[in-house]
Amino acid sequence: MNRIDEPPKPLNRQVPESASRQPESLKHSPNYSLVLADLALMLKKREKVDLDYVPDPIFTDQIELDVAPYDGNIQSPTPFDPDGIVINGAPYMLHAESWMMKRFNNGLIRSGDAGIELPFDTLTAVQDEIISQHHIRCEQNQNAYGRLMRVVAQDPDRFCDEHRTALWAIRSAIAGPHSRAQLLFDFPEIKGIEDMKDTAVFDLEGYGRRRKQYISRLFSMNIVDGWRVVLRNDGDHNYQFKSVDPRGIVLVKGVIADIYNEKDQVIEVVERRSYSLLPASLSSGGKFDNMVRGIDGQLYNQQLIAGSVYFRTAESVLQDDDPEDMSSMLVVDNPLGVGPTLS
Repeated sequence: MNRIDEPPKPLNRQVPESASRQPESLKHSPNYSLVLADLALMLKKREKVDLDYVPDPIFTDQIELDVAPYDGNIQSPTPFDPDGIVINGAPYMLHAESWMMKRFNNGLIRSGDAGIELPFDTLTAVQDEIISQHHIRCEQNQNAYGRLMRVVAQDPDRFCDEHRTALWAIRSAIAGPHSRAQLLFDFPEIKGIEDMKDTAVFDLEGYGRRRKQYISRLFSMNIVDGWRVVLRNDGDHNYQFKSVDPRGIVLVKGVIADIYNEKDQVIEVVERRSYSLLPASLSSGGKFDNMVRGIDGQLYNQQLIAGSVYFRTAESVLQDDDPEDMSSMLVVDNPLGVGPTLS
């Protein structure tokens, strides 16, 4: 991996080509057109911030990576500055989208090996969820990065040498949870930053193993002087259930832990999962199945699409404009009610 160290050039960043045209498979997505509009506006604002407010090249230099973070860590989060990352000559958004589609195809192979033939509507709904959330997370991290840039522009003394050292790794998604949490503690104006993302289509078992490893990494922050990581014990009841697509996409989100530092600041660790709710008739009769019963009394085969975790300041939850709060997403009738099995 290497970084471009030449003086920064005026930015002329555009919405990636894949984001400027709407694939046929996404035409029914309830979020997609809004995502594109917000993404275009976000990039325009980002360019203004770069040129007018933050001359420091540590924020504006493009980062080039020879190896994608997710090639070495399948749960690598969205970069803090996705618009500023290039991987093997390709913009991060395009490169990551291609990789996620490979994960999607692996999920189809997994379901096929289990003897399940998925309907076309299910396939397009799962693909829509993956791409839409990819764009949303890029937008939200980019907005958070813009907030950091504004804060530093207004008060440069808050940005110390330790921050400068950590920023490259945080921008490019190769930093660990501690670096991101420390940045959020030091600059709560950021409000939130993603710390883990796992496109695990129809791989609930694999995601469960990797999630345990991720929780262990969180607990490793307890060795930092004065830091405490405390798991929430509310279990599945702590998750909010939302269905955002009538084709059977179900979202769950909940606070799974709290991180306290030596100053008693608090960061909430929020997990989000998306599922495809298949009819019980789409069953392998074996290990592939994850049967849950809805409030309508019917059985469903609930298959994982993806999971992610982000950090947010506890104070940001109380603000109406919290960009990390997804409670305003479209909600339709959810046959699972508020308490299906997540294991």
